[in-house]
Amino acid sequence: MTENYLLIDDLLDEKESSSIENQMYDSFFPWYFSNEKDENGTRYTVGVATYDKWKNDENVIDVGQFVHEFLFLKEGSQIINSDYIKIPFKIISEFAKKAKINIDYSDILKIKANMITQYREYTKNSYGVPHTDYNYKNYVEHYVLIYYVNDSDGDTVLFNENKEIFAKITPKKGRCLFFNGNILHAGGHPVDNFTRCVINMNFKKK
Repeated sequence: MTENYLLIDDLLDEKESSSIENQMYDSFFPWYFSNEKDENGTRYTVGVATYDKWKNDENVIDVGQFVHEFLFLKEGSQIINSDYIKIPFKIISEFAKKAKINIDYSDILKIKANMITQYREYTKNSYGVPHTDYNYKNYVEHYVLIYYVNDSDGDTVLFNENKEIFAKITPKKGRCLFFNGNILHAGGHPVDNFTRCVINMNFKKK
């Protein structure tokens, strides 16, 4: 573990990680396009206000992504929104064992999968809008766990307090990345690969 994040490769064995990849890339797996439209009709993934803070960064490209929401909070209660909830629960269980971290399932704030597809404007240096995950009406102290479903390009980019990049994590099937939720981060874009798929999990910080 570095000072800022924990990285674990081969969280699951090959059979389990391939099963997750096959399920999420099955033609019947439900994906939904996610973005937000401003008054001019321009669409954003993370919201107009967040995008405006980074619109002058030439590396930021935001064209929307496909999502699958496994679990979310509604009025303080967890809502399971997916028939595939066993996938992230398995990941969380194995991560807790290997990282020797006690994760209470009641502390889960949100679990969703993100899929970004190729786009002709993407470059090796481009990434989505830097953001913190659980920051809707009021920021909630939390941790982030990202599980990489497939081998791809499009690094996860982590930023310091000065909005400077301090780490890039390359997607690798079975890899997981754990860090403090107050760290600005962005998903990179696939250039060589057709898609980049991750499962993003947020936990209440104790």
